[in-house]
Amino acid sequence: MAVPAERPRFLPLGETRDSTLTVNQAEIDATSYDSQGWMEYIAGLKSWELSTESLYLANNNPGNPGQLAVWDALIAAQVLLWRFVPKNQAGLLGYQGSGFATSFEVNPPVDDAVTLSLSIIGTGPIATYKIEKGG
Repeated sequence: MAVPAERPRFLPLGETRDSTLTVNQAEIDATSYDSQGWMEYIAGLKSWELSTESLYLANNNPGNPGQLAVWDALIAAQVLLWRFVPKNQAGLLGYQGSGFATSFEVNPPVDDAVTLSLSIIGTGPIATYKIEKGG
């Protein structure tokens, strides 16, 4: 789900088939002459990214405001507030953070459904939140 950061309503992407949330922790080499031949590291900066694949819903589909909002935000270089909901069930934990789309790929195969692949990169932290009824 995505929403411009200043707007409180989330819009589902619609027809999502697969999503992957990746949170990374960089390492900083802290090896010294005192490391006795072993590499040593300390924790560095963190980052996150989200990739999704959904069935592509036509741009004129009024039931699909989410995919249109992502396209508009990509063209406008707008940061959105994203929610990643592993299961849309009240009481579970989801993840949310601000980020922007880095790719919007419409994939029309010859013999299958048309899909939309999105890549989102986070800008700032990602946090957990308790999923309320309805996501």
